[in-house]
Amino acid sequence: MLITQDTRAIPGKDEPGDQFGSVVEAGDLDADGYADMIVAATGENDGAGKITVIRGASDGYASVGNTSFDQSSSTVPGRRRPGGGFESTLAVVNLTSDHRPDLAVAARGEHRTDDRVMVVESGPGVFAPDETRTTTLYRASARLRMSRGGRIRLARVSTG
Repeated sequence: MLITQDTRAIPGKDEPGDQFGSVVEAGDLDADGYADMIVAATGENDGAGKITVIRGASDGYASVGNTSFDQSSSTVPGRRRPGGGFESTLAVVNLTSDHRPDLAVAARGEHRTDDRVMVVESGPGVFAPDETRTTTLYRASARLRMSRGGRIRLARVSTG
């Protein structure tokens, strides 16, 4: 199955340099029993970056409810700017107490260290910023050394 930004039901428009699919993560974000794909387009908008959430379905992916967002979304911290590197790294992890997966997103081009890792919390319904809560990783600068523009890796802890 080949999915691009020009595929039916996928938000966006495929343009040269978007790099749609340069980072891909999967997890059941909307608790419907199907794995959803989180796809980064790291080159979108001159390297500002954009995330597309493609909902899973019994035949592959859903034809409704797919969404995309970037730092121009009102509920996402920071601001969209060329080279910002929003979604340069993605990880589906459980970071809140609701026992549902959340999405950790790196924005390596952010000026402040505290703003370089964001958490998009899951919630009921479609996984989109207007239906979720997006925050930065609280006091990241006290625990992490992340140079601006440097690579950020998000690791998961194995429980089994």
